[in-house]
Amino acid sequence: MIAKIYSALPQGFSGKLVEVEGDSNRGLPTFNIVGMAAKTVSEARERVRAAITNSGFQFPAKKVTINLAPADLPKDSPGLDLPIAISVLALSSQLQHPSLSKALFAGELSLDGGIRPIKGIINIVEIARDQNFTKAIIPTANLPQASLVPGIKVIGVSSLIELFLQLHGQNSSILLNTKNNDFHNFITQRPLTPIVKITCSDNDPYSRNHHNEFINPPSSKTTSAQTPRSSTVVKNTNIGVTPHYPPTIVKKTNIDKHIVVKNNQTSFIDHTYPLLDHIYGQELAKRALTIAVAGHHNILFSGPPGAGKTLLAQVARNLLPDPTPEEILEITKVYSLLDSNFYNIKTRPFRSPHHTASPSSIIGGGSQALPGEITLAHKGILFLDELPEFSRNVIEALRQPLESRQVTITRTGNRSTYPADFMLIATMNPCPCGHLSDPRQSCTCTPQQISLYQKKLSGPILDRFDLIIHVKPVKSTDLLPPSGKTVAKNTKSSKQPSPPLQHSVVKNNISEAINRQFTRYHSPGHFNSLLTPSEIETLTSPVHQLLEAAIEKLHLSARSYFKILKVARTIADLDDSPVINISHLSEALSYRS
Repeated sequence: MIAKIYSALPQGFSGKLVEVEGDSNRGLPTFNIVGMAAKTVSEARERVRAAITNSGFQFPAKKVTINLAPADLPKDSPGLDLPIAISVLALSSQLQHPSLSKALFAGELSLDGGIRPIKGIINIVEIARDQNFTKAIIPTANLPQASLVPGIKVIGVSSLIELFLQLHGQNSSILLNTKNNDFHNFITQRPLTPIVKITCSDNDPYSRNHHNEFINPPSSKTTSAQTPRSSTVVKNTNIGVTPHYPPTIVKKTNIDKHIVVKNNQTSFIDHTYPLLDHIYGQELAKRALTIAVAGHHNILFSGPPGAGKTLLAQVARNLLPDPTPEEILEITKVYSLLDSNFYNIKTRPFRSPHHTASPSSIIGGGSQALPGEITLAHKGILFLDELPEFSRNVIEALRQPLESRQVTITRTGNRSTYPADFMLIATMNPCPCGHLSDPRQSCTCTPQQISLYQKKLSGPILDRFDLIIHVKPVKSTDLLPPSGKTVAKNTKSSKQPSPPLQHSVVKNNISEAINRQFTRYHSPGHFNSLLTPSEIETLTSPVHQLLEAAIEKLHLSARSYFKILKVARTIADLDDSPVINISHLSEALSYRS
């Protein structure tokens, strides 16, 4: 007898369909798994045997062989435990159902028959949808991630018994080995683990594309003590999402809480990162940061220690607009490859690796070609503090991802491509001691030390930054209130309204500039930094003449030429200007010094 169950494995940013074929014959009782199974899959024999027995089923006393096809695909995932167990149960006629061949199964088994969450569940569910399966049956703990995928019904189960009851509730034609009276007593007397129902509000932007329902909904007579034994089912539907970011207003309620009001809905700003109002002085640097965030440009801050470079980079976390549902799916898909329980998307990623990080941890790699920091920063920010302190291999490895917005990792027998659409923010000191050109303190470095330090950043890497800003030390007059004056404190009895926060005004301007970009290019997520030479608008004669003069004087490369135009286009968007003016180009040129 042959049984065939379908599953899938995550491979890179996509996945591969796997056929779990089972065969049982007379002979000495053995259990073999073939098909290029790694250690994790080979150990599934003991997990599957114990899970079947402890769930009240009978493991067949025959020679059982499981083949994982295609045989030339390396298989290293505990997610094949569940389809292997179902194949064994189908071989022994303990579980037979017409929908087994129309569903895709994935999950790790525990020894007591429970089903644990697995990594890369979004890849697996997308394979089930693309291969036209009617449903995907996965661990209940993976439902928050899997429910983001539209276009397929997702069923969550937490044990083999729960899966049996779910199939039985859907169709009474299931065949049961009636000779096993112990099994009947087990499923009628053993209490089941309560099932967690995922509730989604219609106003929740993170769940607008799916809803939940029960296979066996409770009747009107069902009391709270009579919880039906049923599984959670998620049906996903495609719902149109506007590509625009509506204007954002920040309201300050007290010192510790800042609320973003958006489309009459509220969400909280990440309090672990500062706001623009927390930075004193540095108006030029804050202006440059605003332009960088609005156009998704890479920016480099250079200046002495204590000037506020790191603080400026951290402010960008709260200036970014909230991710759209499509971007939430992409971000969650990346993190699900490393964490089976990850589901906390409120803001865009902000990755800040230490300067001792290896090239594999930044770019990605390992035996399984897993994603690195540049992929974990997808649709967010990659912050490299003290950029020259990173190894030269790490810095130079950023060249290709910064241009192509993706990275391909090649290992022996494994090749994976991951997205890497991130905004790079970096900081550096002008010299090893950090006080070169510092009016407050003289530099103690030798010319050779300064030259070697600055040469850690090659010309091609510096050319990939759209804005390069020199941050000067903050004046004491900007840090302290004027002499003889006190800072007024807000009280509840005060009738005068509080002045608007600088952060709220800037974030609102950024949102409007992003809306203009998406409207102009008819594509959500298409920022000015992604423009191709053919998409850059034609300049007026005075602007073109100024640009030609700047190219000759500054000896700009072709890449720098287009980057200046992209930055000028973002400045024009912030000013709500349909064309690039001389003032916009002049400001863009000032950020290339």
